[in-house]
Amino acid sequence: MGNAGSLTTNTLGLRIPLDSLTLAVSYGMGTLDASSTSTALDANLTDTTIGAYYAFDKSTSAYFVGSITTIGSQAVQSGSVKTANIGLQYKF
Repeated sequence: MGNAGSLTTNTLGLRIPLDSLTLAVSYGMGTLDASSTSTALDANLTDTTIGAYYAFDKSTSAYFVGSITTIGSQAVQSGSVKTANIGLQYKF
């Protein structure tokens, strides 16, 4: 059986509380090392995420989180993925 390859990432994030609103941002970088038996090339990864959370009270909040993940310098799977999440959260 061949080497499965590896994924290494480093992420830095910041949350800023502003009364009932909390803003969040994170940025991550990493590398995807292909297995030695694979025809795929190694790749650089980046991820940028932003979020906003609004607390209606101590147990109920609404949130929006958006993210862009990019895979670069890999011939087979390079590109980007964009995601957005909107929802309500209730804590018991």
